[in-house]
Amino acid sequence: MTISPGAAASPPDTPPTPLLETTGLTQTFRLPTGAEVQAVSDVSFVLHRGETLGLVGESGCGKSTTVRTILQAPPPTAGTVTFGGIELTTTPPRQLRRLRRRMQLVFQDPHASMNPRWTVRDCIAEPLQVHRVGTSSSRNDRVHELMDLVGLDEGYLTSRPGSLSGGQCQRVAIARALALDPDLICFDEAVSALDVSIQAQILNLIARLRADLELTSIFIAHDLAVVKLVSDRIGVMYLGKLCEIGPAESLYRSPRHPYTKALLSAIPKPDPRHPDRLRRVNLRGELPSPTDPPSGCRFRTRCDRADERCSLDVPPLQTISPGHQVACHYPLSASAPVEMTPLPTRRANGVVGQSPTR
Repeated sequence: MTISPGAAASPPDTPPTPLLETTGLTQTFRLPTGAEVQAVSDVSFVLHRGETLGLVGESGCGKSTTVRTILQAPPPTAGTVTFGGIELTTTPPRQLRRLRRRMQLVFQDPHASMNPRWTVRDCIAEPLQVHRVGTSSSRNDRVHELMDLVGLDEGYLTSRPGSLSGGQCQRVAIARALALDPDLICFDEAVSALDVSIQAQILNLIARLRADLELTSIFIAHDLAVVKLVSDRIGVMYLGKLCEIGPAESLYRSPRHPYTKALLSAIPKPDPRHPDRLRRVNLRGELPSPTDPPSGCRFRTRCDRADERCSLDVPPLQTISPGHQVACHYPLSASAPVEMTPLPTRRANGVVGQSPTR
C-alpha cells in the first residue's frame, strides 16, 4: 500500500509547513425566517502532518460545520483554508475535485452514509471508481487489502450494509475513507452512535491506523474522555467560536478556559476514595440562541468570572504557554490543575490502555 509521504525536511530554524491552516474561518446560514446563524465564527488553527486534532463542545457549537466548511461543503462565507499550500476557497471547481481525493470524511451514522443496495465491495471501491484509480483488477486487490487493514473478514464483501452491525459498518466506512490514501481524514462523531464496547474497538482501530499509517486527522466527539484517546491536540468550541486549543495532556490537566473546566468536570469519575474528584462545575443559565449570541465573550452569560469587559470586548485567542491558546479575558490559573481519575491512554502500539493511578 502506498503511504502519503511526510513533510519534507526543513532547515533547523524553519518550522514545518502545516498540512492544513484555517484563518478567520466563518460560516453563516440564513434561516427561512430571515434570521442569520453564524455557525462558525473566526476559527483559526493549524494542523501538521501526522497530527490529530480533537474538536469538542456541546451539540450545535459548530464542530461538524467547521469540518464541512474546511472541505468546502459548503465553502466558507469568510476566511481562508490552506491545504497542502493551496488556498481552497479560491481554487477552481475542477482542481478542487482533484484535491478532494486527498481529504476524506467518516460520518457519524455509517449505515446512512452508504448505498443500502450496494455490497461492501462496491462501497469500498466507490472512491476508486469515482476518481478512476487503477484497473478493475487493481481496485479489487485494493479492496481486499483494505478489508484486512480494518480487521474485517473477506466473507463480508458480498454482504450489504443493512446486514452488518454498527461497528462492522463503521469499519467499512473507514476502509472506504482510506481507499485513496488521503492526506487528511475527518472523523465526524464516528463512534457516538455505537455501543460502548464497540466504541473501544473502533477507537483502538483508529489508534492503530494512526500509528501504522501516520494519519493526519480531525476527530470530533462530545465525550472528552474519548477525544483524549486519539488526539495530540484538542480544540474546545462554544457557540461557533474556538475558546481554547492546546496539547491534549496540558488541556486535560490544567484547563485555562472556564468552559473547558466545566466540560472536564462532567466526565464520570466515580472514585469513593477521593470524594473531591466528584465535584461538578455547574454552568448557570441556558445555552444562548445561535441566532442571537451574547455580545463580547459568547460564554459570559454562563460564566461566574464575567464582568463588564466581557460584555463589551471579544476575547482574542492568545498564547498562554507553548502551543496552548485561550480566548478569555480572565483565564484560569495554571497552578491549580483539575482533579480527575486516570483516563485511558494510548500505548506505544496504539492500543488503548489505562494510565496508572496517581
